[in-house]
Amino acid sequence: MNFQQLVEEVGFGLAVVLFWIKDRIDEETQKGFNFDQWLKVYNSASAGSDLKQTALNKAIEKAETFGQWSKVYELASPSSNLRKTALAKMAEKAETLGQWLGVYSLAPLGSDLERTALIKMVEKERTFDQWLKVYELASPSSNLRQTALAKMAEKAETLGQRLEVYGLAPLGSDLKQTALDKVIEKTETLDQWLKVYNSASAGSDLKQTALDKVIEKAETFGQWLEVHSLAPLGSDLERTVLTKMAEKAETFGQWLKVYELASPSSNLRKTALAKMAEKAETLEHWLKVYELAPAGSDLWQTALDEMAKML
Repeated sequence: MNFQQLVEEVGFGLAVVLFWIKDRIDEETQKGFNFDQWLKVYNSASAGSDLKQTALNKAIEKAETFGQWSKVYELASPSSNLRKTALAKMAEKAETLGQWLGVYSLAPLGSDLERTALIKMVEKERTFDQWLKVYELASPSSNLRQTALAKMAEKAETLGQRLEVYGLAPLGSDLKQTALDKVIEKTETLDQWLKVYNSASAGSDLKQTALDKVIEKAETFGQWLEVHSLAPLGSDLERTVLTKMAEKAETFGQWLKVYELASPSSNLRKTALAKMAEKAETLEHWLKVYELAPAGSDLWQTALDEMAKML
């Protein structure tokens, strides 16, 4: 069986190992192997064997791209000169934000290489989303994370971006307050304030501000119904919202919603049921009034009579 047939049977790496054992891989053939092929040989060779070391050396000779030197870095032992060399080569080849971020994350803390990587990442004009990616991948206490967050604050334009900065900024920081001011400045409509409210953390100044603005902006029955979903059960806010809903209610369905949300023994529930009777037009409407009215009451009897008329 020739070499190519064996490759098809067992794969390139193992085929080289088997031919190597038989001393059937000549120098000329080896020269044709590329980086990835030598890496396959390395992965297939026995630990501690001459072939494994040879394969690594040959892969190093062939390494050219950032990705290839990154693989060499991973294979090198932690304190070896090879690992230092591979990292230096990665820095030489780095071009993209992701590549420089990789160098930054591997560079020794406080080293010239770490500072170089930081400069390379910061010196180019980047988008909000790119700075967010840097923030997410940087270590929590690093200068890079702080820089990325500051850059995000500069780049934030949409409400969502400003909310992102507000959420990430440290409590009590100037950046937190600035982000809060920017969110308030950018937010105008009821739907936007609802988004802010849902994004803000419980008990925060932003959440309270958003709630105040939602109440201020709400006008229609449907809007007050949305506000009701934010109000704690039994709170003054809930009672205020229900009063506003009653003021705006016009249709049978709207009064039915007020009835369902009002507390069982409240005057508002009685009022809502009476209003439902005023608005009732269909058999279905009167059936609902009949089901909700106290059995034997005048309203119960009225609903029964109205349903009979429709037969």
